[in-house]
Amino acid sequence: MNTALPTDLRRRTLSVREARSLGVSPKRLRGPGVARPFHGAVTTAPPQTLDERCRAFLAVAPPGAFFSGPTAAALHGLPLPRLPSGLHVSVPAPARAPRRAGVHGHSVRVAFGDVVVQDGLQLSAPSRAWCELAGTLALEDLVVAGDALLRNSGERDPRRSLRAALDRSVARRGRPDLVKALGLLDPRAATPEESRLRFRLADAGIIGYETAFPIRTGSGRAHPGGLVFPERRVILECRHGRTQTDRDARDTTERRLDLQAHGWTIVELGPHDLADPGMPRRVRAILARARR
Repeated sequence: MNTALPTDLRRRTLSVREARSLGVSPKRLRGPGVARPFHGAVTTAPPQTLDERCRAFLAVAPPGAFFSGPTAAALHGLPLPRLPSGLHVSVPAPARAPRRAGVHGHSVRVAFGDVVVQDGLQLSAPSRAWCELAGTLALEDLVVAGDALLRNSGERDPRRSLRAALDRSVARRGRPDLVKALGLLDPRAATPEESRLRFRLADAGIIGYETAFPIRTGSGRAHPGGLVFPERRVILECRHGRTQTDRDARDTTERRLDLQAHGWTIVELGPHDLADPGMPRRVRAILARARR
């Protein structure tokens, strides 16, 4: 008996109906080498990444379905505290929300521009995806994701798009946090770590800093700053742990020495510092000792 699988099934995920139409028997579909990533879907290569799981779901996706919420946010590259455990899939109302193991289904109202196509996948537009995070993320994480959205957007006025998406949103759960987060966003925050630092300082009532503040020293050199307290001549920087080239390391050292030689205090904060509830208190003490 021929147990070879058709080329199409070896290349991509198919619905059981498609596989049967290609001559694969039900017994063979239950046999070795065939996985079922979703009910009604079969593949010879079980999906590993989020992108692969989304593409596998296309085999059984209902008409008009698009990836939404945390799934869409992750596909757009927004920083999330964790990847979604299941796929969030929406369909335009009044269609019934998808119901499958591994899928969080939603039936939602959709307006023009709410859904985009990215690398062949239909998903919530970035601004809508951010709003759909309401109720699933803490305020701090909404700010981190929102900063990244503004920072990486190719739109002329991405904040306006966020406001419009928020105005169209009918979700009540988490909406107050979205409104608060929108007022706290700053696209000048260079990294998610810097966004988190900025949020925690603001939450502790520490003010007087500038984001991405350019610093010119008496030597005539201009240096970019992270979170800068100009009146106190204090710079807060997030340590990322990324590998530096020899040239980068040399430039970093020269920058640090030049700033310190002209009276600036540089405070490096790593992941453990950002997670420490006492970090704002220590920063406040450093600022109190720094000169005006």
